[in-house]
Amino acid sequence: MSKIDSHDIEEILLFDSTFKVSYDDEITGKANSIMMTNSGRNLVVTAKDKIEQMIWVKAIDEAFKTSEWSTRAVKRFGSFAPARLNNECRSFSDAEEYFSAVQDALKEAKEVVFITDWWLSPKLYLKRPIASDPKHRNESSRLDLILKEIANRGVMVYVLMFKEITLAVGLNSEYSKKELMNASDNIRVIRHPREVVFSTARDFINLWSHHEKMVVIDYKTVFMGGIDLCFGRMDTHEHPLTDLPNAKGEVFFPGQDYNNVRIADFIKVEDPELCLLDRDSQPRMPWHDVAVMLKGQVVKDFVIHFVQYWNHAMIDTSGISNKGKLLYPVYNENRTLMLTSEQLKYANGGLNSQEAEPHLEEEQKNFNRTSILLVDNDCPIKDPKKQSEFQEYCELRRGQVKDAVVNDKNLLEEYLARWLGAKMLNECVSLSQVRAAKGAGLYPALQMEHRTCKAQLLRSVSSWSIGFPTDMVENSIHKAYIHHIGQARNFIYIENQYFMSSYDTIDCPLKNKVAEALFNRILIAHLNNENFKVFIVIPLYPGTSSQHP
Repeated sequence: MSKIDSHDIEEILLFDSTFKVSYDDEITGKANSIMMTNSGRNLVVTAKDKIEQMIWVKAIDEAFKTSEWSTRAVKRFGSFAPARLNNECRSFSDAEEYFSAVQDALKEAKEVVFITDWWLSPKLYLKRPIASDPKHRNESSRLDLILKEIANRGVMVYVLMFKEITLAVGLNSEYSKKELMNASDNIRVIRHPREVVFSTARDFINLWSHHEKMVVIDYKTVFMGGIDLCFGRMDTHEHPLTDLPNAKGEVFFPGQDYNNVRIADFIKVEDPELCLLDRDSQPRMPWHDVAVMLKGQVVKDFVIHFVQYWNHAMIDTSGISNKGKLLYPVYNENRTLMLTSEQLKYANGGLNSQEAEPHLEEEQKNFNRTSILLVDNDCPIKDPKKQSEFQEYCELRRGQVKDAVVNDKNLLEEYLARWLGAKMLNECVSLSQVRAAKGAGLYPALQMEHRTCKAQLLRSVSSWSIGFPTDMVENSIHKAYIHHIGQARNFIYIENQYFMSSYDTIDCPLKNKVAEALFNRILIAHLNNENFKVFIVIPLYPGTSSQHP
């Protein structure tokens, strides 16, 4: 910010476990200045005088002490993010259902979308089957058109994709970037890492790749897993080897999607209708992978991760002159109660929607939606112990949300919704059904979100990928692998496209200790005469060209 009372953001520096503040003139290099340092950058700001400097220092210190990403928080496996409770989780096996869910969520986007991919194909169809003839094809499920549609109605779309070495893989990320950015001014794309001149050993960082696949929507929903939004990933649970047009002239794998890299690798990916195989005689290669969709508090950690990722890529590729394009994390805190205008109208005994809307217009922007329990006014809490608990609950909730949204009746309804038991948590009924239930003396929950999963974001990041100092890495994924292998009781199942590890991590260039952890756990099982099994499933050919056996 340019002034202490300004709301115009000019620079972004995120709190993390290495964050520190210095205001000694010898360290900052300027009088009345403050140097803030995190794992990626130093930022020096100058106040107009000593008093303003101390106001800034105090404010920054107080904010850092209350931050979830400060050094005070103890996080498992060395992750930057803590384990989060009460998340909703849905898993996907294979891309058919995953792509469909991503499309449905994207079309509901209202504010912002973050996407990371190793490979992104703009003209990918997210729902199948589709007409084999492009002239008769319904384009509503094509990725680039979906992003264009939501961007043109005001949604900001940020896409961060791997900038490949063209001699190694033919992803044509430059084409993907141009297609997306030409679709709308509200679509921003970065390809990373930047090109380097191979002059030192450290320059070979460019041989590593960004490999995560993530879609974050409106700071509320995240899709994450092993499935890129690209050609060759769509598949069903049946993994068909052939795909001839059905009676309606539809196919499941059009153009580039009917592919088998053991026969012919992807080329000219800018031509989505190009098919290098003979559908009548050559089989496609199935693609099996998994992903998850998450909602809840854990999404804020994905937002922080993407912001770190994007800002480093922006500075690394464009220089600090583009600091005005840096992102900053925004997410709705879980205030847990927001009423729609229709719900408020009914809860207030018939308040018309024109009167209800002014009370809710701003609140709906700030609070996450959950449910209330619509009850009769003459439904008191009679048990003295419950009355006491209810009073404590009211005091707690009033401290968390605004009185304009949560009045006494709302609190009673919310409390009773929790008190009346878990059997109602999965019920989702219309307003007319609620009214009918009220008349019958029943009290069903309305759109109660049942979130029970404990989730933590783990990652592998370092200096080249996210801007850490050269001697700093976060390998929380690897640490979690080692921990859980050691804690396994009955069996371990590993299914991966590649399996690269070594027991000798001293003389071997492979430094991960997965093989060592497996060996040690198997040895313990043998010494203790345990009935313990390890299953490792890897493909015969891991999706690589026939030129690479």
